[in-house]
Amino acid sequence: MGRIQTGIAGFDDLIGGGFPDGSINIVSGPAGAAKSLFALHFIINGASKFGENGVYFTVEESAESIIKTARIFGFEIDRLIEEKKVFIIDLGRMKEDAQPEITETGERKDLVNFDTIKNFLTNFITNANIKRVVLDSINGVAISYRTSEQLRAEIFRFMRFLRAKGVTSVIISESLSKSGEDTKSGIETFIGDSIIAMGFEKFEGEYRRTITVLKMRHTRHDTATHPFLIGESGIEVASEMNL
Repeated sequence: MGRIQTGIAGFDDLIGGGFPDGSINIVSGPAGAAKSLFALHFIINGASKFGENGVYFTVEESAESIIKTARIFGFEIDRLIEEKKVFIIDLGRMKEDAQPEITETGERKDLVNFDTIKNFLTNFITNANIKRVVLDSINGVAISYRTSEQLRAEIFRFMRFLRAKGVTSVIISESLSKSGEDTKSGIETFIGDSIIAMGFEKFEGEYRRTITVLKMRHTRHDTATHPFLIGESGIEVASEMNL
């Protein structure tokens, strides 16, 4: 099976060398757990180290903020954007600029939903030679749906679309717990091929960041919880240490 490396120091050692090619990977965690930074590593390293173009959809955070974060850690984000190897798509701005449509039943139909992303990607994946996709986050899109049944159906269709396109994806989801194990909707974890929990653990009166591979199909993965640090060049997972 082909492997798609994240390029994150220590992380690929936990998952047999990288994500399975074409897989959908859920990265969950509370605020401040470095989920967006993880996704940035995935996209930037893909383009700069492995020759795989990527698109990053951001909902809650602006594109400018994502780019600023990349610069702080020395990622060559500006060059990669200029060379059309990395694309940052600000779905939140699209949503702000849109006039909401109210249906006959009184339901608000937002512009930004899973169909919006699918329509954008349908030709873009081929035209821009996209191999990696990030959605940050699924919760920002989920609010467009009124019922859990409708949301479940749309998430299922969206993930089937990504698999059919053959891209490898990272889908960020907010967690209800500090450990990062419980997502808000609980739906995407059943459909995704892997679940990466990023969280916090209290140790000697201080919180330290942790990462755990809870699930990964077709992979003999490490199941221990490992600490990680955020250094000058980004995330560094202590793969030899477990908690």
